[in-house]
Amino acid sequence: MMEMEADETELEETTDDQKWTVTRASGTLLQEVSILIRNPIWAPVIAFATEKLNNEDWMSQYIGMTALGSILSGPDPAMIYNEMENSVFPNIFTMFNNSGIPRVRYVTGWTIQSIAKHVPELIFKSQENLEMMVNSGSSHMTEDHWTIRGFMATAFSDIFEAAAARDQK
Repeated sequence: MMEMEADETELEETTDDQKWTVTRASGTLLQEVSILIRNPIWAPVIAFATEKLNNEDWMSQYIGMTALGSILSGPDPAMIYNEMENSVFPNIFTMFNNSGIPRVRYVTGWTIQSIAKHVPELIFKSQENLEMMVNSGSSHMTEDHWTIRGFMATAFSDIFEAAAARDQK
């Protein structure tokens, strides 16, 4: 049986990137439910995530970003695009660049990777969005935590694949 970690304040540099915490378990469940029920999960979760992301408390931001990143593989990408483009999307990069809390940067990097994989059109929407992705991603390639660098490298790979697919159409 897996043991749950209660303290989520530290982000340790370990090879066991998958410590089973309450937040991670909740995010995993939310991800699976979003895949099963798809679009109906979006409205309640985005409302919850937005409320948490607008809170000054880092743990609330961490929980909100985990919720947001967890549902991106379920709902229709067109719906996600329409809902996120003018709301929470720009704030993701601000939070990624300005958070002094490693856990918040970690989960925000993971969410950016998930956006690049599931909703790349959101990044291609404008020159500004693409620049936010490139500038944030490249500045975090020197991040102390290898997992955050990995998220950014994977996000860039997903963006390049999506761009190549767009060019082939």
